[in-house]
Amino acid sequence: MTKRDVSDSERLEHFREQIGFLQNSADAFDSGNESKAKRLALTLRILLHETKHSKSLLGQIGKKGMFWDLATPYDPRNLVSHGGLVGVEIGPRGVRYLALLDDTVASPRMIPFDEWWTAIVFRSSDGTTLSRRDVVMTAADQDGGAHVDRTLDEDYARFARDNAMGWVARDGRSPEGRRMDSPDRRRLVSRNVRAPTPRVPRRSGVTIRARAARGQSTRSATGAESSVSPGSNPDGFTQSCPR
Repeated sequence: MTKRDVSDSERLEHFREQIGFLQNSADAFDSGNESKAKRLALTLRILLHETKHSKSLLGQIGKKGMFWDLATPYDPRNLVSHGGLVGVEIGPRGVRYLALLDDTVASPRMIPFDEWWTAIVFRSSDGTTLSRRDVVMTAADQDGGAHVDRTLDEDYARFARDNAMGWVARDGRSPEGRRMDSPDRRRLVSRNVRAPTPRVPRRSGVTIRARAARGQSTRSATGAESSVSPGSNPDGFTQSCPR
């Protein structure tokens, strides 16, 4: 079949569209439609994933070099779970995981894309780990982003379905406490996809960190009697797009 080359301007327009898709899905997620995490994973796959036979959109426009690493550094000597992209919030909605925003990171650094993409960002206390790539690709290829598979990778399923983080919220209602739901890692990755990219209007979502509305609006409203206890859990990730 005869094919036609895609122009540079058309690729940039595709880029702007994908950033818009990310922003719209992030806004919807933060408004309570958490199924949009699957759409976020699919868009991230288009922007970032490459094979021997296909090139990512960021790669096609020459903007896949250095990425901001905004995750809490992973320390392999740490015996408890690691969540480099999340904190814990106590507020009107109870105790829950909250994605950290760009301005909460003490020392962000720029690293090569491959290092950012494959770095460990979640680890359970039993040693199960996930990278940003693990999360995005499994969500897109197996868990409803672009395809629904009959099976899921076990490591991904432990984080996405089970309390691999191992944290329990105690509010005085039960001695054993309530298991905290695992944060949606697909959303966390999208919140911080940031790489040097072409200059486009800020409103179109060039900084792909989702709006802080959901987190910041409740962060100051502490819910008195609650406390959080660690069990066996991993968590964390992130990156963002340019200005």
